[in-house]
Amino acid sequence: MKKILYILCVTLALVSLAGCTSRPEISEEALGGSAQILESNVEVDDAEIIVEKNKIMFYIAPLDVSSSDERLRELGVDFVKVLGGYTAGEELEAPTEEYYGELYDYYDVEIIIEGEHGAVLDKATKAKGKNEIVWQESL
Repeated sequence: MKKILYILCVTLALVSLAGCTSRPEISEEALGGSAQILESNVEVDDAEIIVEKNKIMFYIAPLDVSSSDERLRELGVDFVKVLGGYTAGEELEAPTEEYYGELYDYYDVEIIIEGEHGAVLDKATKAKGKNEIVWQESL
């Protein structure tokens, strides 16, 4: 009986530890460096990343707000992949053509394309562990 109780306790401890996986920390260098890379694009006026708990928020202000929705969304996806690549290394898998990077297995994502005076032109979300960015239909 003691042996079964011991095995049960060890199993429960392992299961609870597996559920407590910590998120990888994102350095200020990765945040600033990723924003600088996107801002070096002639189509981007300003870019910023904010991390709050388990969410990464990407803010992009395009230089030309009359760019097509498709192009603005491409810039948003590029920004996500740039940070995913910046944080990749021995512990995290890098983005690929079909994958945003392992960083996003630990964080939810919100992409906000801003126009003049902070008006939201487009917005998207991506749930942690999912490999799909979902853009809002209309704002």
